[in-house]
Amino acid sequence: MLEPFVAPPGGYERGSVKRLYHVYTSKAMRLCSVPAVTAVPVVPAGSQAVQMDAPPDCSQSNGAALAAHGIRILVGVLSAPRNRVYRDAVRQSWMGWGATHGALICFVLGRVGVPSPLLRVTDQEASSHQDIMWLPHTSDGCYLTISKVYDFWKHAATRLQPSGVRHVVKVDEDSFLHLPNLRHDLSRLACINHLYYGGGAWAGYHPHKYTMCGFSWRGDSAYARYGCAAAGAHPPFPFVMGGLQALSAPLVSHLATSRAVAEFVVRSDTAVNYTRLAANPTSMTVNDDVILGFWLSDAQRRHRLPNITYVFVNERATNLECDIQDCARHRICSMYKLPSNGSVLIHNLKAASMMVYVWAVIRGWAMHNLTMCKRIRSTANLVTMRASLKPANRWLASIGLPVRPVQL
Repeated sequence: MLEPFVAPPGGYERGSVKRLYHVYTSKAMRLCSVPAVTAVPVVPAGSQAVQMDAPPDCSQSNGAALAAHGIRILVGVLSAPRNRVYRDAVRQSWMGWGATHGALICFVLGRVGVPSPLLRVTDQEASSHQDIMWLPHTSDGCYLTISKVYDFWKHAATRLQPSGVRHVVKVDEDSFLHLPNLRHDLSRLACINHLYYGGGAWAGYHPHKYTMCGFSWRGDSAYARYGCAAAGAHPPFPFVMGGLQALSAPLVSHLATSRAVAEFVVRSDTAVNYTRLAANPTSMTVNDDVILGFWLSDAQRRHRLPNITYVFVNERATNLECDIQDCARHRICSMYKLPSNGSVLIHNLKAASMMVYVWAVIRGWAMHNLTMCKRIRSTANLVTMRASLKPANRWLASIGLPVRPVQL
């Protein structure tokens, strides 16, 4: 059972947490004594060069099916049944990379609590696209629950054997994942058996209040400043933020089989009022990404896992900013960047149409346009633009972007 923290006699020793964890930044790519893997050339989606056998059905494929298709990376996009427009935006953008980079990309949805008319429509969508991973016993709705996140990792663990899947990746539906760059990084880190990868930070956590305490980019200074130890929050640990989380297969297997994690999730189902959270999101933040870090760090501290290797790629996992001059309105400028082909993740694309905009810029089909970026970011959905999204160049012309058909 994961209980609140009790400080040892003499109190919490500031600075001690950094000695417990192996945290690396971009230099971690040199950890494996293997030659750097050359990224697979990016080929425009829809061209003959990317036509391969149809990927496995996300709702039915097992480890053997993934192995037969050469799948090495399983990507789960946590979506909500009512957010079809976001799924369409992903389908028309970065999902096009999946077939050429050994990845199976699935939208993760729960079936419990979904209104029958919406469930019927979404079943039709799943049958048509075969890219929905159903969690049959998981509630789904207006707020991402701890149970849904846990059930995804647990369900993903069933796909690991006897497949060749080495990494499982969880992304938010407002995330643009640069799959070629991710595959390149994970290939270079293939020697690490217990890998935890993404944009990272530090925080303490109270397992009964379901709140973090002492968030920091560097360690435990905020934890000490806010008196988190006295409040029962566990000492800071590294965690990877929720926009992109990549775990090696052994870590996923641990989450699926850990009794302590399962008990935590069951307790959270009754302790957290998700209806109230959906109505008033500012009343509390569950911080499922911090919880994942807490689960794994606790297992390491208790020697139920070998040392985890944390690889933080914060400079390449950022939020979208249309105008870099506007970054002063954000607390931390380095977290907000223009669309870049060097990114692994571009997050916080709250308008679904931004997914297609970023795809066009990343692929070199258009140059970044400040005015158009802001205009598209302000749109609520993709519905009015869908007719002009095929082909991509017709869409670019329809919104007035200068076309530069250069393959990156």
